[in-house]
Amino acid sequence: LLYDTFVVFGSFARTPHLAKDDTTGHSKGYGFVSYTNFQSSDAAIECMNNQYLGNRIITVQYALKKDAEGRPTTERHGTRAERMLAAAAEQQQQLKSNHMPRSSPMNSSVNNTSMFAPSGMPPPPPPPPPPPPVGMPPPPPPPPIPNAPAVALPPPP
Repeated sequence: LLYDTFVVFGSFARTPHLAKDDTTGHSKGYGFVSYTNFQSSDAAIECMNNQYLGNRIITVQYALKKDAEGRPTTERHGTRAERMLAAAAEQQQQLKSNHMPRSSPMNSSVNNTSMFAPSGMPPPPPPPPPPPPVGMPPPPPPPPIPNAPAVALPPPP
């Protein structure tokens, strides 16, 4: 029920699950849905909070953070700092995927919590194309981009 209800808001980071009592196996009355991005989480909260699910009104909100010992704190996930770190990690991942071959093992798995892009720094330029083989003429220049602004360059020295 959780999967079918919440999948419409985006991709899951983990399979949704209901919390159950270990001894009885009965539901504890709450569950968890984890999305791969904040936009999906925000949409699910906005659309599903205080709605009916299985003849019950549900509360949908960000989970409480836990301290070093695993105990819940009073702060919830979804903070501005978490969003900034996630945005920086996404930007870093896009840069990596644009500059790495598709078959690279680095593209298959990324730990978003360890990635950080310094603010105010422009992304690095793309690598230059490889030189043509010896004895081959250079490739023709790419065709002009429609509606692109013209840029006049000084002649080479």
